[in-house]
Amino acid sequence: MGTACNLNSLVCGQEYSVVVEAMHTGCPGPASAPAMLTTEPCVPTNLSVHYNVSTALAMWGAAGGASSYSVEAVTDQGSTVSCNTTNNSCFLNGLQCSQIYNVTVTAHNLACDSLTSEIHRLMTEPCPPSNVQANIGCEHLTATVSWEQSDLAVGYVAYLDNHSGHYTSCTGTDTQCSVSRLMCGTVYSVWVKALGWQYNSSDSTVVSLTSGPCQPSSIEAIMDCEARSATISWQPSVGASSYVAELTASSGHTDSCATNHTNCELSSLQCGQKYNVTVMAVGETCNSTAQMAGYLTTEPCVPTNLSVHYNVSTAQVMWDAAGGASSYSIEAVTDQGSMVTCNTTNNSCRLSRLQCSQIYNVTVMARNVACNNTVTSEPYRLMTEPCPPTNVQANMACEQLSSTVSWQQSDLAVGYVAYFDNQNGHYMSCVATTTHCSVSGLMCGAVYSVWVKALGWEYNSSDSTVVSLTSAPCLPREVEVEVNCNSDGAAVVSWNSAYGTANVSLTAIVSGSLQTLCTTQQNRCNVTGLSCGETYNLSLTASNQQCSLTAPTHANLTTRPCPPQRVAVDLQCGSRTAVLSWEERSDVELYIATAIKASGGGVKKCNSTGSTCQFPSLVCGETYNFTITAQSQGCYSQASTTVSIQTEPCQPVIVSAQALCQSEDVQIAWHQASGVMNYLVTATGSLGYMRIYNTNQTLLSATLPCGQDYNVTVQGQGSECDSNHSSPAFFKTSPCIPWDVKTYVQCEFNMGSVSWGPSDGAESYVAIATGLDGHTHQCLTNTTSCTWNDLHCGEDYTVVVRAKDDNCTSLPSNSSVIHMDPCVPQNLVASVDCNMNVVSLSWDASNGTELYLVSAEAGNTTTGLTTNVTSAHFSDCTCGQNYSLTVTPYRQHCPGTSSAPVSVQTCKLNTFYTCMSKYHM
Repeated sequence: MGTACNLNSLVCGQEYSVVVEAMHTGCPGPASAPAMLTTEPCVPTNLSVHYNVSTALAMWGAAGGASSYSVEAVTDQGSTVSCNTTNNSCFLNGLQCSQIYNVTVTAHNLACDSLTSEIHRLMTEPCPPSNVQANIGCEHLTATVSWEQSDLAVGYVAYLDNHSGHYTSCTGTDTQCSVSRLMCGTVYSVWVKALGWQYNSSDSTVVSLTSGPCQPSSIEAIMDCEARSATISWQPSVGASSYVAELTASSGHTDSCATNHTNCELSSLQCGQKYNVTVMAVGETCNSTAQMAGYLTTEPCVPTNLSVHYNVSTAQVMWDAAGGASSYSIEAVTDQGSMVTCNTTNNSCRLSRLQCSQIYNVTVMARNVACNNTVTSEPYRLMTEPCPPTNVQANMACEQLSSTVSWQQSDLAVGYVAYFDNQNGHYMSCVATTTHCSVSGLMCGAVYSVWVKALGWEYNSSDSTVVSLTSAPCLPREVEVEVNCNSDGAAVVSWNSAYGTANVSLTAIVSGSLQTLCTTQQNRCNVTGLSCGETYNLSLTASNQQCSLTAPTHANLTTRPCPPQRVAVDLQCGSRTAVLSWEERSDVELYIATAIKASGGGVKKCNSTGSTCQFPSLVCGETYNFTITAQSQGCYSQASTTVSIQTEPCQPVIVSAQALCQSEDVQIAWHQASGVMNYLVTATGSLGYMRIYNTNQTLLSATLPCGQDYNVTVQGQGSECDSNHSSPAFFKTSPCIPWDVKTYVQCEFNMGSVSWGPSDGAESYVAIATGLDGHTHQCLTNTTSCTWNDLHCGEDYTVVVRAKDDNCTSLPSNSSVIHMDPCVPQNLVASVDCNMNVVSLSWDASNGTELYLVSAEAGNTTTGLTTNVTSAHFSDCTCGQNYSLTVTPYRQHCPGTSSAPVSVQTCKLNTFYTCMSKYHM
């Protein structure tokens, strides 16, 4: 009833229009002008905090009626950090480590502030540990790291880094931890990180830690046996400033040397000792020692008390053991340098194969693994027995049955004995002080073994090499001759058997010269190969290695007539008559000639006392063999050499003539014609080509030029006459392969063209383009070019052309290549990383592309990059800028067409949360 009233249960964050109406007796008056009323903003909800090292991003749901917000982060100790914003997120900067913050949000408008939001409790990361210290454990290459406690830390991690890829760490809940297996000779950087309930601290300050030096490696000891010193060497040890090398013998003797190099020399070592070798690397804080594997062995001591016991080419050598020796080498050397050796691990050794007539100096050399042939005893002088005589020769005096033996002088010999032995109880010898002696009264036909022995002052030589001496052969007697009239130049000559082995030669004087008819070790001889129509005066010669004796037989040998010579036959073409001729001899009484067909049948004969015979009515197309035999005094000669003729051949008949498709090869076949020795095949082409082939087969495979019509005939050739030509046959060769193939429309999106030179015999052409995946495009034409409009982008097409006629298609031409444009990239997808201010672009791979050229255009600025993958990233982009992105494919032969552009806008500075929500949430 008054002029004011209270409005309850208004909704927060609303703007109300308020009007007042007057009421009188239930009837309202006109309403007042409206007044505007704004309620307080609603309380912000869904508060969340995202923390990252001294900075937190607070985000909340929008509060109705709010025009701005304020955010406060307050520690339990009262430290406050705040921020204000008109958005739904705000950055709190300058937050301290090892603190617990209560974070709230309050909404504001022109009328009121909202109630404070619910509290979000934020615990920051622990502060980095302080007072970090690192200590090394030399012996085991361990380290202990310690530090001061950090508030709110639940654990710690200590890191050790040698800056060369060796990275190690240890963890602990206390203020120290230990690590083992550190690398020797290495400087480590050491720092500690505190672990929090939710976040970890940043790194502490870095301290340096140096480990002990590495052990020396590859320790080697080389002994200089002559100088009796040793050189010790090793590989450098990382972290070492100097080295100490020490040698300790099993006898207790020691020696050492210090150096800052990786080797040193130790002298005055004892012979026959084994030394342990150690090397110590000296570092700044620690030392490390390594021992060489095995021992350093010094040279052995000199062998003493050498003695030699000799017995004909063998000597037993003995001596006292030498300290440190593992083996011995014994040498016996003559003044001329001849040497005999033996090796042993004992104190004695046998020298074998010592040479006769020599004076040896015998020495013993002690050896071990360190030294060879440098420790030698005093020499022992040894003289051996004289050598057996050499170059023994025995010469026979054939007529007297005596022999003289000679030999070379042997050093130290005082006399010689020569021995003769025929192995059948006949034994003879002779003695001399010079180099020869003689014996007489040897048996004929006997083989003697002859050798010589040298006589020495103390020892006699062994036997010389044995030589063989064959005495003069015993001569054969009672010679008999038997001639075989039915065999050319054959006879049997026999005689009595003689003692001993000898070669008996049957000889005869023919036309004033001596000829050997046969040679044998038997008492008969089968004589062959004698000249026909000859008389031989025979003699026998007995011979062996030493002697040859000849005795006449007073026997003669006459052979049968010779076969006719210079036999020839002449064919008279057309008359089927052959005339046989030969050389006539005065000692022949009758000639008998024969003619036989090679294919078989009856024998034609002709007798003559002259030098010719005629054979009429011969069969055409046949081969005849002719021979002639001579007769005299009841003996017939062997048949003469055979001569042959072939009558006129028959006319050939062609049975087939065909050309092979996709080839220049043709095959022509005809029936075999009797009497033909070879065939002449004549092929004549429609373009003027002609070729004649010569063959002895009835099938001809030939290569003829392509693209021509041919006629072919066959003619048979005989030995004397030729046949008539066959009836002609006709065929056509395959069209020629197209040439000069060129592709001249390339780098188009779907079009390509090819041209070629015309082919002989072609009626049409087919061009085939084959892609890398095997799909093909064909073009059939009767011109010399083709164009395709349906080729695939991104392909390399191999193009070949074939010529065609009614029956055949040629082989493919040489290939040419059509390179197509790469395909246009598709499905471009752009994105923005607001945190990194990076624009990314991806797309589907386009066929045939080797590289992609990617461009990003914003305003008047264009940025480009090249890649071989299907994504690209542009960093340092301008915020709040609209970018137009395109991808252009590229391949070696063709540039390609750019894709359709895609646009993307980078984030604005005051829309960080909106940007992240759009692209990452």
